[in-house]
Formats: sequence, structure tokens, C-alpha cells
Amino acid sequence: MTETTIIATISILIIIIMAFTASATVLCDAYEHGISAGFIIPLMILLWIFVGFCVLRISEGAKTKSAADTTIETILNQNYYGYTNYHDDNKDKSFVYNGKKYNIDYDYTTNTLVIFEADGVSVDATYVNGQKQVINKNN
Repeated sequence: MTETTIIATISILIIIIMAFTASATVLCDAYEHGISAGFIIPLMILLWIFVGFCVLRISEGAKTKSAADTTIETILNQNYYGYTNYHDDNKDKSFVYNGKKYNIDYDYTTNTLVIFEADGVSVDATYVNGQKQVINKNN
């Protein structure tokens, strides 16, 4: 399990526990105070619809991030075999290959991975959906 998957799973569990606790508390209070279930049940349905939406969004985000991580690692293993010092965090997305540092930029919406040389300007390679794109050196 990746860090993203673990965080997503914990977040989902916390949301479900909070929703269950809120539902149980509201239903118990309603029962004790004689409040009609006709008023409470629709609120509980709305709460659980919201919880379901949150769970789906969190799961989708974790799945996208996990798929992107797998794609990046596969590309690095195939094209930069023996790379080291792979970092994939907000501040430093980079790796070292043959003594040169490369920076990574991944666009989740287009599934595009761009690998820059350490200067941050020179593009070493571009991959779309895991396939290397031909870079025209004349432009």
C-alpha cells in the first residue's frame, strides 16, 4: 500500500465513523424527545448520501495518484534503469540517473510525464499514457 492509499483509507474510516456516530446520536435523541422519524430519516439519508459522495471522491483521488505513481515508476524502471534517489513529494520530484539529476512533472489530467534535466529547462523526455513521445530537436 502506498502512503496515499493508507491516508485515503484512514480518511474514509474516520468519515464513516463520524457519520455513524452522528446518526446514532441524532436517532437516540429523537427517540428520547419523541421527535417523528418522518423528519429525521430524510436527514439521515442526506447525511449518508454526502458520506458516500465523500468516500467516492477520496477513493477516486487515491486511485488516480496510485496509478500515476505506478506509471512513473514503470517509466523510470524501463528507461532509466538503475536510477536512485527518487523523490515524489510536493517540494522535490526528482531522481538521479548516471550521476545527473532529473526533475519530474506529472500532469494527472492528461497522464503526461515530463522529465527535465537538472537545469529545469531542458526536456529529457516526454511520456503520454506511458508512451515516449518523439521530441523534435530542431524546434
